[in-house]
Amino acid sequence: MIHTVVFDLGNVLLHFDHSIILKRISPYMDQKIGLTDAWRMLKSEIALFETGLIGPEEFFEKLRNSLNLAPRLGYAEFAKNWAEIFWKNEELVDLLPKLRKKVKLIMLSNTNVLHIEYAKQAFPEVFSPFDAHVLSYEAGCSKPSPEIYRKVLELGSGNPNEFVYFDDIYAYIQAAEQCGMKAHQYVSVQGVRDSLAMYSIEFD
Repeated sequence: MIHTVVFDLGNVLLHFDHSIILKRISPYMDQKIGLTDAWRMLKSEIALFETGLIGPEEFFEKLRNSLNLAPRLGYAEFAKNWAEIFWKNEELVDLLPKLRKKVKLIMLSNTNVLHIEYAKQAFPEVFSPFDAHVLSYEAGCSKPSPEIYRKVLELGSGNPNEFVYFDDIYAYIQAAEQCGMKAHQYVSVQGVRDSLAMYSIEFD
């Protein structure tokens, strides 16, 4: 029997678009680069930031050096540009209060402090139905590491068979399954409904 439902945040509960960041900071770049190249260049910095090993200001300095950004881009403007890239998955978020009456809810996300501080302020209704939030920058580890899934299990019954997890990234679904959890790749809200119905969790 399922007692705990776990949701990823990005591109599940909140849609986002990283290209928005690049468009906003491109006026400060002396050489235009594509999103894929930019994220490849920043891979190690983002990993450090999302596991809490560096703070937001240090991340900004590393990013500014890696992308050779003009000095006129200050931290406050960068933080705003970095954070404001989300919009709500209305249909799924509307299900959360109903689902909360039936099971425990846990959020599991690879994320960073700038994104979460903004998202909590802009979309409090996304966070409030959850009993707990396992956020990579607070946990000190990130998906697909088994360690972060164990932290989720510790917040529930501890029995992985009683957990079901939804994430848009298939590799993270596989990692959850390897830890014994039920897991489904997020594609649509109807897909969530159908998957939950498999475990006798249904809505009117």
